[in-house]
Amino acid sequence: MSGHPLDGEVLLPVTRRRALIAGLGLTLGASIWAASAAFNGVREPFDGPLLYYGSATFAAGAIATLPSPRDWWLAILSVYLGEQLYAFAAYPETRAWFLFGLVVNALIPTWFFTALGALSARFAARRLTGRIWTPPTS
Repeated sequence: MSGHPLDGEVLLPVTRRRALIAGLGLTLGASIWAASAAFNGVREPFDGPLLYYGSATFAAGAIATLPSPRDWWLAILSVYLGEQLYAFAAYPETRAWFLFGLVVNALIPTWFFTALGALSARFAARRLTGRIWTPPTS
């Protein structure tokens, strides 16, 4: 296997890295919704202060990207789906609106801060790998 340890390639095969990103993203996305009522007093996190939702989704995107910064796109998708699945499971009275919510939340960028977090982690890892590690020449 080749690659940089910060990308996780040396430690885990690509399928396990992606599974880890997906699991982290789904868990963190659901956690954003689960914690919303406690932090904001509202059950939908984007109805609360922008600081909560923006910082929570930014952190979720960055954390979920860490196992493999190359797969930053998977972190965005996983956090987004984690949020949507939690809302579907926790609030049965809104299930009729589930597909509508998927489309609206995809068009109105509720995933924007997640993307910023994921890309920040990707570029930070890329910058670090260029400075502290040189690939072997063969």
